[in-house]
Amino acid sequence: MTQISEIELLGPPDTSNPPTGCAVCIDFNAAGIQSYANQDIDGAFFIEDNGSTAHLVNNTWKRSINTYSITANTVIEFEFKSTVEGEIHGIGFDENNGLSSNRIFKVYGTQNWGIRSFDTYNPSNNYKRYIIPVGQSYTGNAMNLILVNDLDNGSGNTSFFRNIKIYENTTAKAVFFSSQNNIVDELDDEPVKELAILDRVFIYPNPFLDQIHLSLPLHHKFNKASIFSISGQLIQEYSIFGSNFVKFDSLKYFKGSIFLIKLEGEQQTVFRKIVKQ
Repeated sequence: MTQISEIELLGPPDTSNPPTGCAVCIDFNAAGIQSYANQDIDGAFFIEDNGSTAHLVNNTWKRSINTYSITANTVIEFEFKSTVEGEIHGIGFDENNGLSSNRIFKVYGTQNWGIRSFDTYNPSNNYKRYIIPVGQSYTGNAMNLILVNDLDNGSGNTSFFRNIKIYENTTAKAVFFSSQNNIVDELDDEPVKELAILDRVFIYPNPFLDQIHLSLPLHHKFNKASIFSISGQLIQEYSIFGSNFVKFDSLKYFKGSIFLIKLEGEQQTVFRKIVKQ
């Protein structure tokens, strides 16, 4: 019997260009790996899965010889797991070989160090996928990729980073709230000047279970972030003047539903929809 099948591609065209498939992942066999700062002590580093996975053990800090240009739109996407927790498990970029806490995104560990907005890994020994808008925290030219697996006098702590993709996010999709008709509308790739600030707003993860992380542009003009139920009940509210990251937590007790995140500034009020699993 012969059957005919169809492949359907869904989603708005030309709104972003995240690469697909691991043919575009970083190949650690070709990236060239060396020590980072003065922290690479008493550790071990392994390249696995034909170059797609970096495996760090004990006190291991590494940087790539290859360099990358980090713009305001640059995103790093990867999968991470750890079998034994250390003090710092993180990833980021740096333009020199000096130790820079404002360059490393911590995803796991006991120590309060680095950028901690994505410190969400749970000790499950399973891989967790991350999408981090690096350009919302810093930009730079000729920056090395940094991998961190830190524990002074390390005793078996591990970090696995695999399927690392670095790409430019050009998505201009936004959701805004019309105060005139109380309707939440979605804009795809429209050149709306008053919403241009939303080009680089990231909500992670969405759908969510118990926490929501909100990443804002470097020079945003919002001063308050709130989360509401679809019926209008205020759940949490934070002052965000001068801050680019917000974490809404303690949401696991709410039933699965649609929620709204509200961003307020002097010139505009914006809502974005999120979904509770």
